[in-house]
Amino acid sequence: MTIEIPVDFGGPVKRRGFTDVFFLVLLLSTWAITSWIGVDSVRNVNFDTVRNPVDYNGRTCGVDKDSEGNTLGGYWYPVDSQNNGVCVDEYPSEDSFSPTSRTDLICKDNQDILNMEGCNSNGILLDTNVNVMVTCGACMFKTKAIKFNRYCNPVSISSLMDTFNEVVIVSANEEIAQWRNFAFASYIDKVIKDLIVAAKVVGGIGFGGSFLLGLLFVFLFMCPCSIGPLLWMSNLLSATLFSGIGALFFFLADEYEKDEGGKYTENEALFVLVLAYASWIVGGLILLSTLCMRREIGNFIGLAKVASVAIKDATFSPFLAIASSISYVIIICAFVLWLVAIAVSKESKEEAGSAFGFEMTYTKEEYPPSAYAKFAALLLGLFWTVEFLVVLQKLAFSHLFGEWYFTPAKEYGTKVSVCRSTLVALFRHTGTAAFGSLVMNIIMAIRLPLMLCCEATSCCCCLFVKSLSNDSYNHSALFGKNLYRSSNESYAIIKNNQDLWNEIGSTSHLSILYPRAFIASTTTLVSYLTLDRYYKEELFSIPTLTILVFIVSWNVAEIFMNLVSDAVSSITYCYFVDGEMMGTEGAQYTPKELDAFLDNLLGETSFGVAQHSHKKTSNKWEE
Repeated sequence: MTIEIPVDFGGPVKRRGFTDVFFLVLLLSTWAITSWIGVDSVRNVNFDTVRNPVDYNGRTCGVDKDSEGNTLGGYWYPVDSQNNGVCVDEYPSEDSFSPTSRTDLICKDNQDILNMEGCNSNGILLDTNVNVMVTCGACMFKTKAIKFNRYCNPVSISSLMDTFNEVVIVSANEEIAQWRNFAFASYIDKVIKDLIVAAKVVGGIGFGGSFLLGLLFVFLFMCPCSIGPLLWMSNLLSATLFSGIGALFFFLADEYEKDEGGKYTENEALFVLVLAYASWIVGGLILLSTLCMRREIGNFIGLAKVASVAIKDATFSPFLAIASSISYVIIICAFVLWLVAIAVSKESKEEAGSAFGFEMTYTKEEYPPSAYAKFAALLLGLFWTVEFLVVLQKLAFSHLFGEWYFTPAKEYGTKVSVCRSTLVALFRHTGTAAFGSLVMNIIMAIRLPLMLCCEATSCCCCLFVKSLSNDSYNHSALFGKNLYRSSNESYAIIKNNQDLWNEIGSTSHLSILYPRAFIASTTTLVSYLTLDRYYKEELFSIPTLTILVFIVSWNVAEIFMNLVSDAVSSITYCYFVDGEMMGTEGAQYTPKELDAFLDNLLGETSFGVAQHSHKKTSNKWEE
């Protein structure tokens, strides 16, 4: 495919239309649907059940009232072998395994016990026989417990089980082999409760820490002399930090296996152990890739020094990254609130179970069928919106650094405008951002099998799959074209410069992963240590929260590091366009910093491509 670029092309075109309108309409429709789902869920949810446990009757501890009109206690205590619980005012501070009367036990309401099989005789409670009250499911022994996220968690579940089984054996029943205190607390419930307890850590360290580190990295990247040491330091420290995180998870897995309070299961211990090995593998891969990609990293450092000049000339470019990160937090908070509202919108359902020959009824909460569809719609909306924000920022940066590159005599100043580039992206290319954010990652993930399927055909869809890349955004920002045309044309330009692109084209996206990994691993490690030190006894799962911190930090770091990555990518692509425009005369707008980098690079490699000869004389290039 031949691309005709006018000789008088002087940077991003001024006259451009609105691109990929259909996908903008599709995104706006998605936002309308998800907003309706979210607002409706928030309006109809009872947020008391988010933080407070629910007893065997479906009543909220610390909020609802008992049969006598008194407010229920604020803590949940296990009351039978079916994992039901009652609300109590205080958690037991010592064991009471030799009760003499019902007052030494923790029991359900009298009215409910009267209706329980085996707990009464002709309507009279058998409360003088404590063994009967325990086996029929009316009461439970008091055991020393610790306050845990408004649950009373036995210090030793094995001691409680042994005492319980002794009573069971005396009653000629089969003993129980396993007891799960929190069987009715779903994984989502646990995550929500943990988030409420440790919201300051997740928000403060996850977002605040990555925000400050990302901003620091951007300003350090604006100083050319610090780029090399900063990047190599990020590589080595990231590997070290991931190894440290793996070690912490490894010891935590061992602690989970030795837990005697019934708080953790074998599967949870296995999950943490897998996280430990995964962290070590990631650390090892970072170290190995650093050793294997020394040349690529060196090339990126050279290009990043060129980009640092452009970032300094575009004075307010870091503020666009700041605005994007704040927008990201607002989006996350809104969607998390909506997701939590759906997660707690359960319907109460009475079910029956049996234990030791007696039937027990209890209230179980289940999600209505529509909840899963709503949850899926919100997740789709969340992922699409976050990716849309990243792509929209990239289009703005591509336009901004395109203007910078095609400014002649840059040493005398430039007239690039962050505000103008942002407005162009907002009012001309939101459709392209919506289209790219929807399909880019999907196509990248399955490109290889798709390419095999497309090998025998040249249809437009197969051509799009083959040509789509991040340079499509650069081309769209420069020429104002839709994503499909930009993909095809940018692919043709890259093919014409394949040798040089192989050398420097992909370095921006690969090398910037190391600073992102450093920022994310740093905040993850700090959050883990903070949670372990101050919140350990109040959380269901520290690893889950640290994973959430890592995800938030990784995305915030991406927003800031994309400023550098997009600057490198855009300048590199503009150099290819510049060469295509001038043909055999060579690129004429090359900044002196890029000129020096290419002098050094071309002294080490031979491409045999005319436009890559770049000695400049009187604003032209000599071959």
